[in-house]
Amino acid sequence: LPLILVIPQLLDLRLNSPDYWHYQDFYSKLQNVIPIIDFTKIFFEEDFEGFYISDQYGGHLSKEGNRRVSEEIIKWLKMNLILSE
Repeated sequence: LPLILVIPQLLDLRLNSPDYWHYQDFYSKLQNVIPIIDFTKIFFEEDFEGFYISDQYGGHLSKEGNRRVSEEIIKWLKMNLILSE
């Protein structure tokens, strides 16, 4: 079962607010065809700075960011009865 993960760049979170995430309409429609976890809103609502390694663009997740992503994947798998408690 494929699962698409949308993981924003650190600069996207710093420079934009939810009002400017125009691609979300695309992903909401695609969600009807293939499951998607969009981390843009998840990260935006948390202290996202620590989720990225320290570099100019914030293109790679840190240990904490990877942990947070794995938590959401496990939660999704349990909610969709793919993984049992």
